[in-house]
Amino acid sequence: MNKTTPMKLHHATLEFLKAINEHNSRTFFATARPLYDEIWENVNEICQVLIDEIAKIDSDYADLKPKDCLFRIYRDARRLQEGDPIYKSNFGMAIAPGGKKSQLPGFYLHIQWDGQSFFGGGIYRPSSEQLYNLRCYLREHGQEYKKLVSKKDFKKFFGEIEWTSLTRPPRWFKPYDHHLDLIMKKQHLIYSPISDKDLLEKDIIKLCMERFHAAKERMDFMMTGVLTKPHK
Repeated sequence: MNKTTPMKLHHATLEFLKAINEHNSRTFFATARPLYDEIWENVNEICQVLIDEIAKIDSDYADLKPKDCLFRIYRDARRLQEGDPIYKSNFGMAIAPGGKKSQLPGFYLHIQWDGQSFFGGGIYRPSSEQLYNLRCYLREHGQEYKKLVSKKDFKKFFGEIEWTSLTRPPRWFKPYDHHLDLIMKKQHLIYSPISDKDLLEKDIIKLCMERFHAAKERMDFMMTGVLTKPHK
């Protein structure tokens, strides 16, 4: 990709996703299949360029391919109940070391109509060991974490993080532990909304990379936290 050429989302993407939401049937999808193929090719290209740009900064992402990161539009037929929608009404790509099946912290681009798109990051459904490691790391380095999420660029895109918390300290932790407010958080995801107008009119790679750079230090902190075994 020529660096001077902005990369745009296919102009019909959001309308297509809205239509799939309203007419979620195999008949409609078959009719719209040529348009879907165009859009899917564009989404794959966006994913590849994002991987390439991120890999320039962090080599842990270098071996990823779009197929490792993109979620299919088809819902899992094995889990469908009668009347459930067959197709998703969004495109999602999880760009993390190891791809979408990885349990490591990573970045996520969600494309959906009606202002529901966002660029986010963090760790989704961490294992009990990862969560314990991260909580222990936060107990020791919570002040560093709070400085990271207070930085101007981070707050510009991700704002104040509002998470739900446990009602009591998790197992192995005490009410007097340092940074208990962080330890008791139920999840560690961040979101930066992207408007329909920006998504369709602006360079989508630039939109994502601005947010990537703002979140990178926090992501590095999270990665270190989940991989650091606590001192016994």
